Parts: sequence; C-alpha cells; structure tokens
Amino acid sequence: ADVCNSVLSACLLVSPPLVGMLHRAFPYANLTNLGFLEVPGFVAGVTNPIFEHRHQWWDVLCNIKTGEVSLSPTYRAQLEVSDGHSLCEEIDTAFINKIIAGINLKYSEEWVRARFRDYANHLVRMAQFTEVFSDPTEMARRRAGNVSRLKAFRHTPQFAALQERLEQRAAASVFGAQEPTIRKYIRTLQVKKITDDEMSKVCALFLDHVKSKEQVLEFISLLPESQGGLFPIAVNLFHHRTDVREGTVQLLRRLEQVDLGKGCVSSLNYFILLTYHRLLRSTGDK
Repeated sequence: ADVCNSVLSACLLVSPPLVGMLHRAFPYANLTNLGFLEVPGFVAGVTNPIFEHRHQWWDVLCNIKTGEVSLSPTYRAQLEVSDGHSLCEEIDTAFINKIIAGINLKYSEEWVRARFRDYANHLVRMAQFTEVFSDPTEMARRRAGNVSRLKAFRHTPQFAALQERLEQRAAASVFGAQEPTIRKYIRTLQVKKITDDEMSKVCALFLDHVKSKEQVLEFISLLPESQGGLFPIAVNLFHHRTDVREGTVQLLRRLEQVDLGKGCVSSLNYFILLTYHRLLRSTGDK
C-alpha cells in the first residue's frame, strides 16, 4: 500500500499543472510485466529488490523505507555534462530544503502540495516563456540553471499537450483576448513591484474586465492562496495614489458580490480589512 500511495502521491505533486500523469503511473509493477519500461517518463512502484540493481531500467530510484534517492550511472553522467547542471542542483536543493523545513515545522500536507504545484507551474511558465521574475539577475540565474531540462521538456508530448490546453483555456476564457494579459499582470503583482503608472493601468484593466459573476470567479481562480491569494491586489489599499486605492476598493467590492469572493475578502488580514472598510466609508459605500 505504501508503494502504491507513493507513486500516486508523486504524480499528484505536479498534476496540475502537468497533464496526463496518471497514464504514466504504475502503482505496482513486477517482473512478469515490464511493459511500463516502454512508457516515457514512467513512475512505477516496485518491491522486488532486483529492480534496484537494474540501473538500465530507471533514471531515479527512491527507497521509501530508507529515504535514499539514487540516480542511475547513465542518467547521472547525462546530467553532469548538461548545461547549467551545478546551478540547477543548487536551485533544486534550495527548494527541497524549504520543503523539509516546512515539514519539520509541522506544516500541513496541503502546504507541501502547494509548494510543489507552484514550483512545477514556475518551470512550465519558464518553458512557455511567460514567467515573470523579480529582477533581471534572478531571471538570468533561473534560465541558466534550467536551460537543459527546459529545452528537453519543450520537445515532449507533455509540453505539446500543455500548449494546446493553454490555447483552449484562452479561447474559453470570459476575459476573451485579454486573458493572457490579465494572467500576466496578476503574476507580476505576485512577484515584484511595478511603477505607479503601471499599477494605475492594471487597476483600470481589472475594473474593465471583472464585472460579471463569471468574470469574478475566473479572476479568483488566478489567485491561489499559495501565491498570496488576494493580498498582492489588496495591499494596494495602502498605495499613495488615490486612483489606485479607489480602484482597489471598487475591485474588492465587486469580488464581494459573489460568495466565493466574499470569503476571500473576509480572509484578508485584520489591518487590510480595517483599511478596506475605512475607505469604503470614506466613499459612502456600504
């Protein structure tokens, strides 16, 4: 049972954003049926110790009893000659250390899943050239460290499926042609500060396209709690420009017209809510 659960859990850590993971999952594999070895990127659970010694059958082996993770000699050699390998290991290690620290602090399982989901989304956006970075230095570092695996990922059926889904999502969006722009600006607010004029334009864009119930619900879906939820937007209640503050109040008021949005607004921290209600009173809104 532990082996099966580990396989399924590993797949769910990155799905979403990756699609089709269950098609490559084999919760319990054995020597009588090795067909899974023909599936690119398979994730298999086994109990027979023979598998551990057949390095040609796998790239990465995780022993769930000892916690040891091994790379096959062939895969390790491929990694060591790949571009940016040392930096990639450094970036991944920093990520895993944060996960371990959170687990040691008794953070919830959902917290762990959200961190992996966010990291996978980050890599997917990098592969699609849509990721936003806090500054040019961080962008250069991340791209250099992930250059080899992103290049390989772009040539997989998985990436083609993601691109197709991206196009379908944009076509079906209630934001119409503005969906990529709205998504980009939300991501920007999550990772870095923007100029006052940019913030004013962003507020205007949001107010122009977040009016109906459907638009509110899709807008909220772009604001996961693991990325701060409404905070990156609500913090502009403290902006020094009047138009930005008033635009933020209007946007939050619209979100409150839907039950889900009302819950998201009410979950904001006390000081933001205090400021929000003060600004509401000052504009005569109730």
